[in-house]
Amino acid sequence: MMKLLIHIAVRSGAEVAFGSQFAQEVARLRQQAAVPVRAVNAMRRVANDPFGARTPYFGTLEVRADGQPAQAQLLTLIEGFAERFTDAVHADLCTALVGEDHIFIPSERAPLRYQYLMRRNAAFTHDAYLRRYAEVHSSFGLRTPGIRGYVQVHVDPVASREAARAAGVGIWGVDSVSELHLDSVEDFLTAVSQVTIGAEAIADEEKFVDRPNSLDFCSAVEWQA
Repeated sequence: MMKLLIHIAVRSGAEVAFGSQFAQEVARLRQQAAVPVRAVNAMRRVANDPFGARTPYFGTLEVRADGQPAQAQLLTLIEGFAERFTDAVHADLCTALVGEDHIFIPSERAPLRYQYLMRRNAAFTHDAYLRRYAEVHSSFGLRTPGIRGYVQVHVDPVASREAARAAGVGIWGVDSVSELHLDSVEDFLTAVSQVTIGAEAIADEEKFVDRPNSLDFCSAVEWQA
């Protein structure tokens, strides 16, 4: 499945204005979306998020669509996205990422989602990075306790650059997004604290991920009915 992820960096002091504008944008996208778009889901960062203290993203939009021909419809749907938020967001810090889901553990409508926006280190090309991510690093996600689902989003840099231009946002150069679907942040943290998988995953990431420039955070998901 193709999907578009827009991660939104909110300007300090504009949180209230953003909340209203975000709800309006979600409603607009859902109203205007047509086949092959399947759903427009919204995510808002959880309060006191224990992940990614330096991650600026407050909201996420996920637009799911069927097949590569959907790309033109996605670009039309998000045209002028940043302008509709006026001064409430940092457009240059927002992302537009077009990619494909690689589902390792399927999940249906989990209430929370951990996202990890990952960038490759210089030892890997984008394609080589994605192969290692799927063929080797996925073993850590499959063994992670306390999760309902595990998905890798393999980002298409060319399509993402076009989407960023259409949306008027600044960031498109992320290589992948790891998604862990959760019932509870507390239950997840308790589960991973009892095993060594976290340290093992980090050690593996050091081999192929640009960890200092990769960002993670957790959000509550508002699924489209």
